Amino acid sequence: MCAQPKKLTYVLNRYSPSDASHFSHVLHLLEELAEQGCEIQLVIEKPEAIPRPRHGSIRVVGMRTKPPLLRQIELFRTLRTLIQHGYETTFVRISAPASITASIAHRLFGGRSYLWQSGTTYEYDRAKPLSRAKIGWYLSSHLPSRLARRLAHRFVTGPESMVDYYVNTLGVPRKKIRLLYNDVDTTRFAPSLNTVEARATFLASRELEPDCLILLLVHRLSPVRRTLMFLESILPALASRSARRPWVLVVAGDGPERNAAEALAAKLSVQSRCVFLGDVPNREIMALYSIADIFIHPTFAEGFSRVLIEAMAAALPVVTTDAGGTQELFGVEQQAYIVDRRNPGQFTERLLELMGSPDRWNALSAENRAAVSRFATPVVATMYLRTLFE
Repeated sequence: MCAQPKKLTYVLNRYSPSDASHFSHVLHLLEELAEQGCEIQLVIEKPEAIPRPRHGSIRVVGMRTKPPLLRQIELFRTLRTLIQHGYETTFVRISAPASITASIAHRLFGGRSYLWQSGTTYEYDRAKPLSRAKIGWYLSSHLPSRLARRLAHRFVTGPESMVDYYVNTLGVPRKKIRLLYNDVDTTRFAPSLNTVEARATFLASRELEPDCLILLLVHRLSPVRRTLMFLESILPALASRSARRPWVLVVAGDGPERNAAEALAAKLSVQSRCVFLGDVPNREIMALYSIADIFIHPTFAEGFSRVLIEAMAAALPVVTTDAGGTQELFGVEQQAYIVDRRNPGQFTERLLELMGSPDRWNALSAENRAAVSRFATPVVATMYLRTLFE
């Protein structure tokens, strides 16, 4: 007797080939799921373009309606049709409104809905003083997310410590939670041997020394992460290293704190050593990983950081904080460069230590490349199929 085909509807909030976010990663994961025998309907709520999957078992549906409420009605009708055609499992990534819609559709027509979220921004938003903006957050974000978590048949998060976070902080029943990892394409994000020319071109284009130490930071510069708090410690310390090996800090990411970060660099007279690139399309980000010496991730709030596993796959030594599930990603050697998120001074100390210890880079690089194998896309795809079709 033949096994029932695995059919999955995957709802993605938005898609753009030029997007700096990680939504574009999903396509590679879905192609691996299809390769492992899953039939997939990818439903995109806000498509700027329609991707063309390489696997024939993936079909893409882009929502045509733009007003949010009408778009959810369109999504409901789409899901109803898919359920009737045997797609009884729907996985929604992040979007609370889409998850609510999916949960209602499945409760009416059968099957199960899964909602993925991983983040620790609740405390930041809750701590804000009462204002019109906070009321707006409560009504437009907190309540829908809370309802989405309640209605979903299964709530999905990762890594392991994020399960405890959602149980203890946001009250999600533990028996309802399923653990899934973020994935990384370890073929695309891999150490490159042909970076000498690219590195030299990058440094020369900014009139920097050819032996410059390249520090790379990739994430949104937001008050939630308190990036500026860390830079206020890091940049003065770097500025005092003028007599040692020259350095440059490359920042890929935009956000509310970018202007203040650039102003800080100018105030310290290190603006020529701080390259603020703004948002970089994810399809181009590997070029930065390939020329960097050290990856830094100064953050106060995090969930399951995809940029960290990208940096690990690219075999970069890392300095980061213990925010979210970060500690669970790394091996023994790299643990020495994970600091208390409340201590920017310690972050700076560990960064300076690592910058001055190039003999340690190879060991950290090798450990990170080995440790990231459990997040490789084929491994995580198998984890998805086991979890979603339990």
